[in-house]
Amino acid sequence: MKPKKLTQLRELKYFRAGVGGFFLRGASLGLMILGSILLARVLGPAQLGLYSFALALVAIAGLPVQMGIPTLVLRETARFESSRSWARVRGVWTWASRRIIFASAVVIPVIGLCAWVQEEALPPGGLPSVFVSLALIPLIALALVRGAALGGLHRPVLGQLPESLVRPGCFVFVLAVAAIVGTPLSAAWAMGLQVAATALAFAFGATILLRAVPAEIKNAPEDASCKHEWNRAVWPLAMIAGMQIVLQNLDILMLGIWRTAEEVGLYKIAASAASLTLVGLTVVNLVIVPSFARLHSRGDIASLGRMAATGAAWALGTALPVAALLVLAGPLILSLLYGEPFRLAYEPMVILIVGQVVNAFYGSCVSLLNMSGHERTTLRGLTIATVINVGLNAVLIPSYGVSGAAIATLVSTLVWNVLLGRSVRRLLGVACTPLGLIIGGGK
Repeated sequence: MKPKKLTQLRELKYFRAGVGGFFLRGASLGLMILGSILLARVLGPAQLGLYSFALALVAIAGLPVQMGIPTLVLRETARFESSRSWARVRGVWTWASRRIIFASAVVIPVIGLCAWVQEEALPPGGLPSVFVSLALIPLIALALVRGAALGGLHRPVLGQLPESLVRPGCFVFVLAVAAIVGTPLSAAWAMGLQVAATALAFAFGATILLRAVPAEIKNAPEDASCKHEWNRAVWPLAMIAGMQIVLQNLDILMLGIWRTAEEVGLYKIAASAASLTLVGLTVVNLVIVPSFARLHSRGDIASLGRMAATGAAWALGTALPVAALLVLAGPLILSLLYGEPFRLAYEPMVILIVGQVVNAFYGSCVSLLNMSGHERTTLRGLTIATVINVGLNAVLIPSYGVSGAAIATLVSTLVWNVLLGRSVRRLLGVACTPLGLIIGGGK
C-alpha cells in the first residue's frame, strides 16, 4: 500500500501543479496578448521595431550574465532536495547570485560603450532604448534563478508567478493608461516602463522566495564545496541557453541591421502571434521538467518516457487548434487587434506557426537531455541549427525581409528538433514525441 499511496500523492501533486500552471499561463497569455496589442497601438510599427530590436539585443548581450545558471540551479536544487542536502541547496543559490551580480557589473558598461561607439550599426534612433534596456540584464537573470530555485523545490507555479503575472500586469496597466490618456510614447519610454515593471516583479518574487524557502534551507550552513563542479557544468548549459536565445532573437537583430524598423515591428507581432501555439508546451515544461532529473537519477526510464510522451501529446493537442484559428482568420485577427498596418504580418506568422507546431510535437526534448546530463548533445544540435539560421538569414533577409527571416527560423527549428529528438531516443531510450504513447518509451 505504501508505494501505491506514494504514487497517488505524486499524481495529485502533478495534477495540482498542472491545473495551477494552466491558469497561470492562461492569465499570462491574456496579459501578453493585451500588452502586445497596446504596444502596437501606442508605438506603431516603427517605434515597436526599435523597442523589439533593443529587447533582442539585450537578450543576447545578457548571455554572459545568465551563463546557463538558471538551468543548473533547477537541476541541482532538485537533485539536492531529493537527497535532503540542504546546505548544498543554499550553496548553489548563493553561488549563482554572486556570479550574476559580478558578471552584470562587467557586461553592462561594455555593452553600453559598444552601442555608443557603433551607433551607426543600430536602427536610426535606437540608441536611447538600448541604453535603457541594459537595466534588464541583471533583473531578468536573477529572476530566472529565483524561479528555478522554486521549481526545484516543487513550487514551479509559485516560481513563475512574478514574471507571468506581476511583470506583464504592471506593464499592461501603464500602457493602458497611456493609451486612454492619448500620451504618445517612444520606444525608450516604453522600455523604461518595462524596466520598472520588471523591478517590481523582482521585488515581489524575492519576497515570495524568502517566505517559501523551507526552514531546513534557511538554517543550513552554506555549502559551496561543489562550486568547481558547477563551474564546469555551467559552460555547456551556458552554450545551450545561448544558442536558444540567439535562435529566438537573431532574426530580429539582422532585420534591424539590414531592413527597416517597421519590418522589425511587423516581425515581432508575427512571432508573438505564432508563439500562442506553444502555451500548452510551456505549461507542460513548467510542471514536468523538474521531475526529469529525479526520475533519471533513480533510473526510472519507464516513467520518464511516459511523462515525456504524455507532455508532448498535450502540447501538440493544444497547439493544433490555436494554429488552425490563426491560419484561417489571421488577417482579420491581426488587423482588428493590432491595427491595419499589422495585417502585413500574416505571411511570416503562418511560416512561424509551422515551426511552433514542430516544437510542440517534439515536446521537452531539450529539457530531457539537459536534465539527464547530456548537455553537450543538446549543444551540438543547437549549434548546427544556429549556423543554418545565420546563413539563411544572411541570404534571405536582404531580398525577402520578414518572410525570409521566418523561413530561416522555420528551417533551423526543424533541424534542431529532429536532431535532438533522435538523440533522446538513442541516449535515453525514450520517445519525446506523442508517438511514445503508441510505440512505448523503452528501446
